[in-house]
Amino acid sequence: YINGPLGAPHAVGFLSSIPAPALSYYQKLGYRGDESVGVTGLEARGEPYLAGKRGGTLRVVTPGGQIAATLAQSDSAPGQAVYSTLDRDFQKQVMQAMGDIPGAAVVLNMNTGEVLAFASSPTFDANLFDYTNRNSSMLAAVLNSPYQPLINRVTQGLYPPGSVFKVVNVATALKSGLFTRDTTYYCGNSWDELGPNFIKYDWTAAKELPPSGEINLVESLIVSCNPYNYHIGLAVYNQDSQMLPDMARAFGLGAPTGIVGLLSNTNEEVGGLVPDAQWKTENLGEDWSAGDSVNMAIGQGY
Repeated sequence: YINGPLGAPHAVGFLSSIPAPALSYYQKLGYRGDESVGVTGLEARGEPYLAGKRGGTLRVVTPGGQIAATLAQSDSAPGQAVYSTLDRDFQKQVMQAMGDIPGAAVVLNMNTGEVLAFASSPTFDANLFDYTNRNSSMLAAVLNSPYQPLINRVTQGLYPPGSVFKVVNVATALKSGLFTRDTTYYCGNSWDELGPNFIKYDWTAAKELPPSGEINLVESLIVSCNPYNYHIGLAVYNQDSQMLPDMARAFGLGAPTGIVGLLSNTNEEVGGLVPDAQWKTENLGEDWSAGDSVNMAIGQGY
């Protein structure tokens, strides 16, 4: 596997000996049982193509060992190639940028949806699963790592969406009728509309940058203004506390993606959580508050 841990091991996957529970399945497909097969990623998904076709002949044999008849025959065929949209050099750069930070990064071609980079960190070297590799003894450290590098954090991790959720919040602002694209608001370094005991800050404050100043709704996304989005979250809450969660679900959040190849039994195809008043009451025994909507407005909180 080219570039080893800086390749795309979580997307490409790796080969390993046939797992014992799957042995009979593969033998029915014509495998002897001592082969290596794809167990994760594209290696597993592409196994029927990459492994080729096993040939065979079904014959009737006499007690003396002579062939009496040939009932069926299937010719073998070589393995085929599987192509991905990943950009090998770019993938390496993204992996290097991630470093050892636990998390995930995906880069798409926005015009086609092609996945150019698919990075999960911490990573691992898929070559270590080849027992003939002289470094295969290092596999134990990967399997026993407390940081669990084999977890595909792109598809198996659950994270707060963060500022990308501001797109949902701004859409809610427009739907509420309380805002238009030209509605202006002063984006300062801090925000106090919940009172002096609940002051919140823009990301510019931690960076010691000047405030963005008077901006419209579109610009609130361009500069990723926290105070404007806090303001929206509070205003929409006061109109209808359910509107923001409903808009999140309208964007497809909180539900399985339907992407072919993702599995629910490996925690890849779970819907995530869109919290609302009913969820909070049932799980925490508390009422939904204005602060909950304000936190949710920038993709944080529950």
